Amino acid sequence: MPLAGLILLIALTAAGVATLALGLRGRRINDHPHCRRCRFDLSGLNIGAESARCPECGGELSKQRAIRIGSRRRRTWLAAAGVCLFLIGAGGLAVTVVVIVRGVNIDHYTPVRILLLQADRGDQARQATIIAELIRRKDDGALRPSDHRRAALSGIGHLERDGAAWTPEWFDIIEPARRMGVLEEDEALRYLRALAQPRLITRSRVRSADTMPLSIVWTMAPTPLQSPYLLRLRAEFDEVLIDGVSIRPGPRGVVRSTTEISGLMGSRGRNSETVRLSTPASAGPFEITATLKVTAIAWDPANRRRSLDYFSEDDIRYSWEIESTAAAEALPHGEDSVRLITDDETRAALRESITVDKVLIRTDRLHSASVTIPVQFSRPPCDIVFIAALIRGDGESKRFDALTLRPSMIGRSSTATFLLSESYRAAGEPEAKSFLAQSEYVDVVFRPNLDRARQVIELEEIWGEEIIFRDVPVIREDADGVRTHPPPTPPSQDAEPVSSLRRRQTPEVTAPC
Repeated sequence: MPLAGLILLIALTAAGVATLALGLRGRRINDHPHCRRCRFDLSGLNIGAESARCPECGGELSKQRAIRIGSRRRRTWLAAAGVCLFLIGAGGLAVTVVVIVRGVNIDHYTPVRILLLQADRGDQARQATIIAELIRRKDDGALRPSDHRRAALSGIGHLERDGAAWTPEWFDIIEPARRMGVLEEDEALRYLRALAQPRLITRSRVRSADTMPLSIVWTMAPTPLQSPYLLRLRAEFDEVLIDGVSIRPGPRGVVRSTTEISGLMGSRGRNSETVRLSTPASAGPFEITATLKVTAIAWDPANRRRSLDYFSEDDIRYSWEIESTAAAEALPHGEDSVRLITDDETRAALRESITVDKVLIRTDRLHSASVTIPVQFSRPPCDIVFIAALIRGDGESKRFDALTLRPSMIGRSSTATFLLSESYRAAGEPEAKSFLAQSEYVDVVFRPNLDRARQVIELEEIWGEEIIFRDVPVIREDADGVRTHPPPTPPSQDAEPVSSLRRRQTPEVTAPC
């Protein structure tokens, strides 16, 4: 029991004792002298004489404190109230002692209304305990539908009031109530609107008359990790207003963003598409407004392999619309929306943060092949958007894969490896494999890709110079996993010591693109 409840029981017990005493003592009804022994009214008698005695009991009135002034009448109702308070307080203390000694969970016997009242005033730990008790009652069939609805509405209130700071365990109370039809449709919509909220995002700065990316992201309240319930929500729009003028969002017409709320995998967004719009030709700020149609359905937990985009006619679904806006600015002609970084400090940090030590060509038993360049990053100092290119010893070059890297993509490990690859095509082997057929070493060049950077939302600046790795060895792996390595040094560098290879694996950062 909380300390405040224990103090309340003690106060009730003390108040009951005091009230009972006041009721038994009563109130004074006159100021007549009375015999203290038998309470006989001595009015009109000579009580000052030394031989005065009480005519009722014969007691000597000359003794000290033999006479009492005034008569009192007991207040029965006050005494009864004192007894009630005492019994409540003392009974509560007795129950508390038994609960503590025997380890009884008092929540098992607490009415739902009182539990919900405690949840409204308690912290997250207390709320989680109360929710666990409500779930136990639901699983045991001891939670009436009316109490289940009352608990679900309490959870919805917490969700609307606290948002992402709510107690996630409420999800396991509200979601089964919604699926069982305990909640009304408007109540279920209140819950779904507060649980996951889509919004429009785009670049804050774009070039005039250029295309700009437009996408939908979700803000979702946390859910329990072990929850068996799953939800799928989809937001889509097919019309966008730029400063009040309707604009089609590209040839596909519809942009969808699907998200999944799952206890096993957490809340996440998936299948988020990006559409490109033409921006105003004149420079200045403008506003994008879109009406998003949101659809929410329950995903059967027994069928976890169903595609996130699959919507069955048997699923319970809810639909509603919200309006979302995003502000952007069209830049004057000649000003770019992506800034190029070329300072010496960042250049030095890049030399230490990127490593390319091989180009790997794999061939399987079906004679299909892939060419892969593992790129290792360790605490990159800035965003990098580039197109990789391979340069042979004869100076011929071939464009390879592209990559967008942001430091936030690496996470807490601070080190990550990204694979640039080209697999075989139906018509034959990868072009990169043919390109490297006679090469044992190759230069790998990362060239800034401004066009791609301009289409990445929330990307304001990138590294603006080429990153070159000289004499990267080309390793070939057959279907049995046997690798063939080139000679220790490139043919043109036979006279150099092996230690120079390590120097050649350090990237060169050259002139800006």
